Amino acid sequence: MKKELLVAGLDLGPRQFVLAAGRIQEPQRLVVQAVESVPAQGFEKEGLSDAVECADAVSRLVRQAERVLSARIGSAVVAFPAGQLKSFNANAAIPVQDPGVGINRHDVEKAISTCRSLSLDYDRQILHCFERGFAVDGQTGVKNPLGLSGKKLTVDLHLVTAPNLGVQSLTRVLTRAGLEAERLVLPGLGLAEAVLADVDRDLGVTLVRIGDSQMEVLIFDDGEVKETFLIPGGAEDIVESVSRSFKLPRVSAEHLLEQVSTVEELPEEQAVLPLRAGLGASVKTFPQGQVVHGVRAKAKDLLTRIQRRLEGNPVFRD
Repeated sequence: MKKELLVAGLDLGPRQFVLAAGRIQEPQRLVVQAVESVPAQGFEKEGLSDAVECADAVSRLVRQAERVLSARIGSAVVAFPAGQLKSFNANAAIPVQDPGVGINRHDVEKAISTCRSLSLDYDRQILHCFERGFAVDGQTGVKNPLGLSGKKLTVDLHLVTAPNLGVQSLTRVLTRAGLEAERLVLPGLGLAEAVLADVDRDLGVTLVRIGDSQMEVLIFDDGEVKETFLIPGGAEDIVESVSRSFKLPRVSAEHLLEQVSTVEELPEEQAVLPLRAGLGASVKTFPQGQVVHGVRAKAKDLLTRIQRRLEGNPVFRD
């Protein structure tokens, strides 16, 4: 029998660190066997704030998962903090090496390499490079240019970049915690692997990941990522809105939100049911319908931001 391969994924958030691990079993089936979390330390919305505290928390998290798995976790795929990422479209054109023979693999690789080099700032590095398409002598819409005849090859890419210093700092923290970063990725890609089927990607789908302070949008078409972007806002906005509307401390507002299971209009008999929020030694109650209405309004505002950003996007429109 082949040895089962252990894989792990790490997500560092401003509230908690989460590590999921499991084994790839025959026939190439991933079985998740441990999902552990610890309160976040040394990590804010903007990224690292205390390397020592963060490393200690990650180390504890890894040890927890190892006890469940009865195995050592040496590396993990790590979601890079979305707030530090930048994504954009870029294109570049090169002369085809031998137009008479046709475009070969070297031409394609040179076009992609040229586009990456010309588009990258000196203080950033590329985490992901997605091919949006090619053009041959001005003819657009080419998915695979190999074997086509032409004098000029143009490539259209979507790049996701991270700051060099941020990558170095995070890598050092993970090393201090005894964990190797197998790969740094856009957080939404992990979500896509979990919830999207191949047919979703092929037909075209827009995936939205609502984080604490950032919303990630990934647009898939023809089986591939065509564009990604970040929009300010997220779960923190909803907590802040509830805290302000109901004049509650943040902790009490979070407790109130934990009791909300829907943002849909409620029947009258359910709308009047009380939801409780602790205030130290006392408790305040609010009609469920009133809380749901406030949450729905803020959630609609967040989704409207996404809709506005998507309007006019060629990939989304198609």
